[in-house]
Amino acid sequence: MEEKAATASPPRSPPRKKARNATGAAGSVAADTETQAPARRRMIKFNWRKDEEKESTDAELLLTPQKTGKTFVVSGGGVGMDHAQLRAMMVAKGWRERGIAESSARGAAAVGLVWVELMPEKRFDPRCYRVHCALKNLLDEDRKQCICNKGELHRLLAERAPEAAGRWLAHTRLLCDVHSVREGEVLILRPVGQWAWAGYEIYHAYDERSLKEGKRHLLKQFPGAIASEYVVDPLTWHGRKCHMRMYWLVRAASRDGSRPFQAELWERGKILTAAAEYHTGDWDNKEVHDSHGHSTPEDLLFPEDLEGADTADLLRQMREALVPVGEVLRNAAVPFAESRDAFEVFGADFLPTRRGTVVLMEVNERVGFQSAHEAEGTDPGGKYAAFLGAYLHWVYDKAIAPLFDEAQAILGMEVPPGRPADH
Repeated sequence: MEEKAATASPPRSPPRKKARNATGAAGSVAADTETQAPARRRMIKFNWRKDEEKESTDAELLLTPQKTGKTFVVSGGGVGMDHAQLRAMMVAKGWRERGIAESSARGAAAVGLVWVELMPEKRFDPRCYRVHCALKNLLDEDRKQCICNKGELHRLLAERAPEAAGRWLAHTRLLCDVHSVREGEVLILRPVGQWAWAGYEIYHAYDERSLKEGKRHLLKQFPGAIASEYVVDPLTWHGRKCHMRMYWLVRAASRDGSRPFQAELWERGKILTAAAEYHTGDWDNKEVHDSHGHSTPEDLLFPEDLEGADTADLLRQMREALVPVGEVLRNAAVPFAESRDAFEVFGADFLPTRRGTVVLMEVNERVGFQSAHEAEGTDPGGKYAAFLGAYLHWVYDKAIAPLFDEAQAILGMEVPPGRPADH
């Protein structure tokens, strides 16, 4: 999200790793402590023998048929999504759940689907990488950063589709290359990279003083930080600045090339607002200029709750904007080693303007499904439950059913007797 606020709790000292910055040069990107998880994942992914886990490789997984049947594992949870609806839907469609403890044990049989969500600690359960499966709802963690790292996305689109970049993205430069702010110009200064936003401020530069202050805070820790032009004419919801969180489903191409890469944007999404009424100026006031889930007063949905806009045309534009993004991701969308096939739903954030256009703000790998009423445990009118149910059925119809049916035909899968799950 363009104006993502700092987290409430102070960040821990993050590890540093090399990443590609907006120019393609190697730069240092800080990550939250939770991002040590990818390192653990890669250890499990490639060094099972060393760690006395499952003795398997990509080749073995591809060549050995696994009779999984319509079995599934749910990993994680407790962050936003109601898994009761997911489980009920899968059971109603003839699937049987298995627990992650038994499925990740040494020598366990493969399962049909592994559905992974973040745990409350904001990390994935490492056991999910020890479960062999026909299908997983995650693409390889590192390679998808070509679109989830905002600096990389801007750089690659500028290189490969400059006309699309100029049309759909706010003009963006490396912060280190910005030495002045034009009269009337407003810039957003931010770190880039996986988890780079966690615990760090987003700055607005509107004069020489604010530019100098933002550079002083960001460049020492994030040499690849970027500066983007701020959109000063956003569409508003009841006077508040807002943006749309849209759901973009990506299916990786099959390993043998028999099934192509596919990407599709759902016609529905969420609307997130700022806390206070929008006005130009007062650029450091986050309640006016930052739109988030926690500042949205109720569950607002696209298109039905976005008033005063041609929502059909906005949807058309958003789908068009994601076509070149899909081309960037096409060859980088691959499954983890333990999964034959994979899909993932990304959160694409779009800012609508009063001119009837949209700006692609960023593409998020952490989709976020929290309800505005989650804290009090209510759902007025069942609005959010209905939205979540529609979302789950869309994912099932577009990704799970066709991918599993094809994998089932290839592997000759059978439906084993059901057994209780150890959640």
